Amino acid sequence: MGAENALRVAMKSLRVALDVPLATLFDYLPQGTTLALHDDVAAAIEEFWRDAQSRFSLLGGDPERPLLPPAQMFVPAEEFYLRTLAEPALDVNGFESGSPHPQETVPPVEAGANP
Repeated sequence: MGAENALRVAMKSLRVALDVPLATLFDYLPQGTTLALHDDVAAAIEEFWRDAQSRFSLLGGDPERPLLPPAQMFVPAEEFYLRTLAEPALDVNGFESGSPHPQETVPPVEAGANP
């Protein structure tokens, strides 16, 4: 029973410690870093959050194995956009002749061996 109590105290301490905001990718990037955004970022973020919330709802109710809510583990969409707009960004998708259909604008890259 003593080991079980120690484990519960440790888990409670960990939960308290994790209330401190976790570092994000943005915390590690030097100021002025240019971000390259590729493809439909908004749709990818929306799909990720839908999946993360669904998994948390499914698995987050176990008091013996508590999970952090997705908003504590990942950068919310609003914060991602605010932090992305605060730095230079490059969108590598374009539009063909004003058409609303995106096209790849990344130039083809070829590599060869030096003689």
